[in-house]
Amino acid sequence: MTSGAGPGDRGPIATRARRVGVRELKTNLSRYVAEVREGAELLVTHHGHPVARLVPIQGQTGMERLAPPISHREVTPRQSRRPRTVPRPVRLPGRATVSDLVPDQRR
Repeated sequence: MTSGAGPGDRGPIATRARRVGVRELKTNLSRYVAEVREGAELLVTHHGHPVARLVPIQGQTGMERLAPPISHREVTPRQSRRPRTVPRPVRLPGRATVSDLVPDQRR
């Protein structure tokens, strides 16, 4: 009698995780990420062979990990949820270009 996985045994991962091919995962990634977020586990296959496992992250969220340093005023959370903006371009005098200004800066 031998122990371990036999040729037909897919192991414990296959019993709890749903199998999904790479192409299917790529096509419907948002849907599968939502399923994993809700607790599902996926076994990713490439040409039928398992290559990766997609599982929910266990433990604290980012904000839960930041709570102690925020409460000790070691870090400050961002105040706005709006995307950061890019500064407006500087208007150059007349019809000058940046290339026109480079020689002046090198003097």
